[in-house]
Amino acid sequence: MELYQFADTGLYLVDPSQPQKATWGALLYGNQRPDKINLGTSFTNADSYYAFFPAADRGTAWSGFSDQIKTQMKNVSNRRFGFFKADGGGLGFLSVTGSGGSQTLNGGQDFAFRNIIFRVMQPSNQRVDVTYNEATSTFHIANLIVGSQVTVSWLPSPAGGTARQIIPTGDLIIPLTGPTPGVMRTDLSLDLDDQAAFETGPMYFGPVQGGQDLLALRYPTFLSGGSGDKLGVTAFADPAQQLDPTRTYFELTDKALLSGLVTTLGRQISLTPRDGTQDPQKVSTRFVLADRPVTATGQQQAYYLTPMGALTLSQNGEAAAGEMICGYSSTEVFSFGDGDVLHFWPLQPAQMVNQPATAKSLPRYLGGDATTSWVSLSSAAAQNTYFSQPQGSPIYEDDGQTGGETTGYDAYKLKFKPIAAWPALGSQAALQPSPLVPLVAYGGLDNLSKADAAPFQLLESKAINPARRQVLSTANPARSFAPMVVASQAAETDDLIQNMTPLGLVGGFDTNSIWRETSFAISGKTTKRTLQFQNMGDAIRSALYQNQIFMVIDQDTFDAAPLFTFDAADATVELADWFFDLRLKGTDPDGVPPIIILKFFRDKSIKELAQDQSIWEAAHTFSSDPDTRQQDILKIITEAEAAVDKEGHSSIYYNFVQVVNDPQFTGLLALNTALDLQDLPAVIKALMGGMVRDDESGQTVSNVDAFRAHHVGVSISDTGKGDSVTLDSSSIFALVDYEDSGASTTSLQTQSDAGLARDLEMLGSIYPCGKDGLTCYGFKVIYLRALFENNALSSFDAEVDLSVNNLFAVGVNLGELNADAPPKDNIIKINGSYSEHDGAQTYSFIAKKTYEFSFDSNTYLKKITFDKVQFSATEEESGNATTSTISSRFAIWGSMEFNQLDFLDMFSFEKLSFADLGIEMSYQLVLEPKAQPRTQDLSMTFAPGNLRFDFGATKQRTEDDSLLALLPFKLKSFLYSENGQNISDLDYFGVSLNSLGQVDTSPTFNFALI
Repeated sequence: MELYQFADTGLYLVDPSQPQKATWGALLYGNQRPDKINLGTSFTNADSYYAFFPAADRGTAWSGFSDQIKTQMKNVSNRRFGFFKADGGGLGFLSVTGSGGSQTLNGGQDFAFRNIIFRVMQPSNQRVDVTYNEATSTFHIANLIVGSQVTVSWLPSPAGGTARQIIPTGDLIIPLTGPTPGVMRTDLSLDLDDQAAFETGPMYFGPVQGGQDLLALRYPTFLSGGSGDKLGVTAFADPAQQLDPTRTYFELTDKALLSGLVTTLGRQISLTPRDGTQDPQKVSTRFVLADRPVTATGQQQAYYLTPMGALTLSQNGEAAAGEMICGYSSTEVFSFGDGDVLHFWPLQPAQMVNQPATAKSLPRYLGGDATTSWVSLSSAAAQNTYFSQPQGSPIYEDDGQTGGETTGYDAYKLKFKPIAAWPALGSQAALQPSPLVPLVAYGGLDNLSKADAAPFQLLESKAINPARRQVLSTANPARSFAPMVVASQAAETDDLIQNMTPLGLVGGFDTNSIWRETSFAISGKTTKRTLQFQNMGDAIRSALYQNQIFMVIDQDTFDAAPLFTFDAADATVELADWFFDLRLKGTDPDGVPPIIILKFFRDKSIKELAQDQSIWEAAHTFSSDPDTRQQDILKIITEAEAAVDKEGHSSIYYNFVQVVNDPQFTGLLALNTALDLQDLPAVIKALMGGMVRDDESGQTVSNVDAFRAHHVGVSISDTGKGDSVTLDSSSIFALVDYEDSGASTTSLQTQSDAGLARDLEMLGSIYPCGKDGLTCYGFKVIYLRALFENNALSSFDAEVDLSVNNLFAVGVNLGELNADAPPKDNIIKINGSYSEHDGAQTYSFIAKKTYEFSFDSNTYLKKITFDKVQFSATEEESGNATTSTISSRFAIWGSMEFNQLDFLDMFSFEKLSFADLGIEMSYQLVLEPKAQPRTQDLSMTFAPGNLRFDFGATKQRTEDDSLLALLPFKLKSFLYSENGQNISDLDYFGVSLNSLGQVDTSPTFNFALI
């Protein structure tokens, strides 16, 4: 080989016209500088040094570079081989003595590749030959083994482990021509322990659960050569270019490899390395060095060997095609045929990060602080297809195939229906490689214990699988892995076939296998109400087509496109005549919308999953504001837990707290859900007129928009036991907890224009309470709590405040009137309860104690005692499509005591017992399609018209001036006049007693005892 001096630098190159491409050169001893030298002669005469360095454009600096490396070569006599960085700094030297065709190594070097050492040394008292082969233009350093001493060896140290000595099978060769001039080359034969020392195969990294340590997992991929139990490689080592995959790498030399990849039938997949001539990467199949963090990602402390290049696929046995398992489930596969090509591409993300999606970006499951190799699959004959049938999915057909010819047993194959996740079935796209995806081989992980397998499952489920699915769903024209076909080739049909979906839900599939609807529960007395998503789009279909999901949903459209249909009929749950409307519409007074959580996720509770937004399925697709929804959910949970901490098992939140903290709960949980206010039990609907609050200005306004369900939950439903797939009874639970939001004791003042006009018209009325009665009467719901368990109302409790300030057109006070005492709130507390007997449901609203009122300055009335007060609904009258009038009544039982008149005691009752004294109430319920519900025009009226007397319990006074004692009169009835009726209209004569100065009479009356 002839070398030529480059520009009088003393450095001799093969082609001095292209010095920027030079990776090695020779320097003569002393001051010799002929124009050219013969390398063989120069080596034999021992008058040259040989320098190896990275190719670089050094411009005019070659002379200085030459002097720098020559100075370092002269530091020790006979130092023939030197390895240098691009700037001329030394990396290692090999000293050779003697002359002639065979010389002697007398000085070695440890070349450090971080945690991997390539060692060249002189065994004690033994000659190691160093030669130059003119025919092949290569230097050879013999690999001599003397006892425990070896001339050439590799010493890989796996992170945290001890070094393992691996001895090459031949000499150390330094080629001077070809694709890798100046690179040290050795042949190795690696068993599984050797591969473990080098850490061959893809690796993935992440934090250890519950700690800060690094989780680093290796996936052995090439287990052995096809004809032996070892893996043949040729190692190329360039100390100056350790991460250059064309200068430092371990080339696979076996013609066939047994891999850790397997088919769904358990057949091991064989791989044949390719030379790279017809491969996109243009490199032969090899391992290359990749950064290997040790204690934290982002570090560069060590290397491992990750695959690069292409291999041809085949499988053991007679079959020429099959399905290659992608992860650890046989339900996620790539179809392939013999001759298809698997490509490994290094420098791909390998760190588990789980960054949640933003409004502008998809979630990130793998980051780039650590790297590994991803794969793609290509075929010259047919387009490879990715199937992603979640584990447990029934979307299979048994065709009777077996894989027994090589496995030794009959393995019945579950045949996929022809529904591909990628590419979309029917796609006419040209043949092309599959997208680059993370994919690892689990067949090389033998006999893992449950504890040892857990980290691999964690990385697969939280990083590798979702990253792979994201890449492929993005590449899929339909953006979905759900069973479907290209819409243009298979129109939607009306006939739906019920089938089990991967999450154990019942789905409706049309005759073109397009998944259109998903059912969650049935409810109601006749079980005709089905809670279901209909007209499902690609996003929701893809989300539900998985093994494990956690979804937070507060919208049914995204980017102006519908996600699914959830109308009134499909979004209603019926429990004990209560109707819960789960539609994603409206908010509570704080602006919190309804939130639907779908939890089909093992090993973590709703609370844990809510805290980790990175786990949420397509958070920004299904939620309008994931950060705010996360705060809302955690606040609801925290407040419920505080209630349970205070009240224990008796708390109405106890079941809810158990559910949100139970990793095993699977199903649907809807938070802050609306109620169908129009279809509630009549007495519950009647109460809504008393749901009020004070607004910021101090005005009392409707608070019925706060009358919502705290939650509605559905445990995963069973399916029927017949031949068809149908929903069976669902286990549904719910809680309604309405609480008074302020201290107001006044009644609802919100009025419509009609209501305001009515009151203005009646200002001159004889009634001191006004036409709406709210001057004298008030009504407010303090709390209402309804707990539903196992589809039934299990507990009910409510408190209603009734304010009474006037009776019989006379002001009253609760208790004795005392001018020195502060005024009292004349409030009667009415408690609600619920019972069920023989299927009949009964709500009871009754005051639990006796209330005694005194009358203000009334001639006749002294006291009135309420022994019993009961609230009940009366009727509902529809006004129009959005407004209805709700009526109810407070019925009162008790007794009246009359003042004893000084002259002629006309009302000579010591105690007049009565029944069904009434206060009637009505209000308008307004339910407009695009507005919050509200109530208005509350009216409360004193209505004693149904008053009846209990003469058996009535006590008369018997004094001499008692009118009833003097005359043979008996109390017969009670008359009530709404507009001050004239006595003569009833055929009675008025008797004037004004002259006596005792009683003021008039020809009209409001109330009369007959």
